[in-house]
Amino acid sequence: EVVLALPRHHRLARRRRLTLADLREEGFVWFPRSCSPRYYDLVAAACRARGLSMNVVQEASNDATVISLVAGGMGVTFAVGAWKYVKPPSVVLRRLPDLGLRLRVSAIWRADRESPAVRSFLAVVAEHVTSSASARSS
Repeated sequence: EVVLALPRHHRLARRRRLTLADLREEGFVWFPRSCSPRYYDLVAAACRARGLSMNVVQEASNDATVISLVAGGMGVTFAVGAWKYVKPPSVVLRRLPDLGLRLRVSAIWRADRESPAVRSFLAVVAEHVTSSASARSS
């Protein structure tokens, strides 16, 4: 799921329920389209369709820099929900129900070189996908 990442002390961080309309005046830390054209276009199109034009105030080409700039108060950003595992305490994540973007993740491995590590990884992925689907349907 794509969520909003913002500094803990940001005026919107206290709110549990946010919409894209709440972000119209916000500066965004974002990445150049060349870094991930498909994701960039997906998020930008979803925003445009709902009336939000991102005001990008700073670009960064990797997640570590983006999250550091958000933590430092440079702006807000869209992030994948998995950031909850790696974000610093100075960044909070908020769902944006009206954005409604879920990402598709694929795994590719060589069938002729399957190892116990690959099997374990695939089992964890399958468990996560199953538990995420169950949580969404309840």
